[in-house]
Amino acid sequence: MKKIIDFFAEGATITAADGSKITTHKQLVDFFQKFFHRNQQLKHIFKISDQDEHYQTEWAVAGQKQDHTLFALHGFDTYTFNASHKISQLKVTVL
Repeated sequence: MKKIIDFFAEGATITAADGSKITTHKQLVDFFQKFFHRNQQLKHIFKISDQDEHYQTEWAVAGQKQDHTLFALHGFDTYTFNASHKISQLKVTVL
């Protein structure tokens, strides 16, 4: 998980699919810890496109939750990077 966290710039903002905002390093760590605790097994496919001032990843994921229920989602992650090539903003959209 540290590798994921290291992709983000200090002060990065995430807008989660439910509209909540993650704006501190602690919230960022908590977000990913909860995500990986809640979702025990994940399989992703994705397609990345370079937009004007950001990147967008269309993704589909199938997984198994901690309670062993299965799920599948489709959505987009939209990334903005800073001058150091770290993620400064991420917006998650689930269709």
